[in-house]
Amino acid sequence: MACKVCISYDSKPQFHLIHVIDNGIGVYSLEKNYFIDLFRTFHSSEELSGAGTGLFFAKRLRNFTEEIWK
Repeated sequence: MACKVCISYDSKPQFHLIHVIDNGIGVYSLEKNYFIDLFRTFHSSEELSGAGTGLFFAKRLRNFTEEIWK
């Protein structure tokens, strides 16, 4: 399955809301110490495609604010 990332933006009077949704496989709890590394994947390229950038960029966006909602 091809990787897919959908990004949308909504402006409210009190804040700006950026939605980022992807079809990544997620992260196991044992891997959470490493998930914010750029280009870090936990599977072989033969198993799944992916660049290992989704959670890295979510972390970078979080640096601009203190809130990320799941």
